Amino acid sequence: MSFQNTCKRCGEEYTDIYNKWCKHCIINYLKNNFINWSSENEKLDNFIQQLQLNIDDSSDIVFEWIPYNQFNDIKEIIKNDLNVIYSAIWKDGPLYHDKNNECIRKPNKNIVLKSLFNLQILSTEFQNEFKTYSINPYKENALLIYGISQHPDTKEYFMVLQDDYCKSCNNKYTSEIWCYPCQISKFKQNFNNWTSGNKKIDDFIQGMQLSMNSSIDIPFEWIPYDQFDIIKARDKDDSDDSTIVYSAKWRDGPLRYNIHKMGYIRNSNQKVDLKCVHDSQSIIDEFLNEVATYSTAWIVSHHSSKTSKIYGISQHPNTNDYIMVLQSNYCENCDKNYVSNNVMNKWCKPCQINHLKKNLASWFSGNEEIDDFIQGMQLKINYRNNVVFEWIPYTQFYDIKKIVISDSITIYSAIWEDGPLCYDEYDEKLTRESNTMVTLICLNNSNTIIDKFLKEV
Repeated sequence: MSFQNTCKRCGEEYTDIYNKWCKHCIINYLKNNFINWSSENEKLDNFIQQLQLNIDDSSDIVFEWIPYNQFNDIKEIIKNDLNVIYSAIWKDGPLYHDKNNECIRKPNKNIVLKSLFNLQILSTEFQNEFKTYSINPYKENALLIYGISQHPDTKEYFMVLQDDYCKSCNNKYTSEIWCYPCQISKFKQNFNNWTSGNKKIDDFIQGMQLSMNSSIDIPFEWIPYDQFDIIKARDKDDSDDSTIVYSAKWRDGPLRYNIHKMGYIRNSNQKVDLKCVHDSQSIIDEFLNEVATYSTAWIVSHHSSKTSKIYGISQHPNTNDYIMVLQSNYCENCDKNYVSNNVMNKWCKPCQINHLKKNLASWFSGNEEIDDFIQGMQLKINYRNNVVFEWIPYTQFYDIKKIVISDSITIYSAIWEDGPLCYDEYDEKLTRESNTMVTLICLNNSNTIIDKFLKEV
């Protein structure tokens, strides 16, 4: 068993090695906490305890008995013959597992209280209702359930659920705090603020906007040509004299849904490719058929046949040729085509390697053999999600604790202040995951047996 995969508390192998999650320790923590809460209903207590003991994944939410006085700003949002539903703020918030194998709370959580009406607690009807929810955020098409509560005066029970209701219209979010009715209404209201000058083009763009299904869809737009700066001819298809590709900077940039601001914001000064089709104004149907072959999703599936993103349509003011505004397939830094690297996630291997080469002067292990080894590991990077192997100054580690000692090795747990370099798919760049818990394996006298040490590495 690898010491890196061993729980620092109990010495057993992590249940979830990647997330350093120990089921045994979490279960013990929850068991020890049983005496600190009660619903005053023995059967319900047993039901909740059993659910806690059945927790099976590091991403599972800890189902709880939640005192009603934990809720603030309670507002009725839906009332009909079947349901009464309230929005509220949970002061302490739900329990989550963090990367230090601790249970932590995220306070002031927006939640929904769903009245159980006359539904008998733990009845078959209750069980059937309960099964429609999930404690795992990765279960598709299922709302999260955090626990059960009870009104202290009316004694009415409530399921405490994930907040999935739009604050503007009180309809359920279509996907991840994105409301289809509200967004479509906003697009419709904006129809009068733009026109391509061609009804068929306008109808196509409006249809694309009204067919959006989730927050990851790109709002397809009519983009005025004067929005583009630094326009340069890029490619000309030798087999097709009618098509030329230009690179350009889109000043305002495409719209992207921000889940934190719960609205669309623009990625300004976005580099794009302009695919100009000569005389396209006379072959509009053919042009629009080609437009439809591109993707309007921010994150394109590796299994999708639509591998390039399209942001909208524009038109050259002099030639009147229509233009497809596409995700740039060229690196921002080196201007090389991504196709040979990773067009899906805009990761440029030559630029990453050059960045690491330029950074060589900023670190030094004090041993030429070690330096050469690290440099060699960095130059082997082939994919965006590869770990960037580094020389890490010992001063980067804190909360260092000795956990295993033997004749040949000593093992410590520690927290790496800056943390490892990881590729952020959303922002499409390398970022550090600060305060990451790590294991330090010290081979005794390794400074005298470097070849053996590096083989172990």
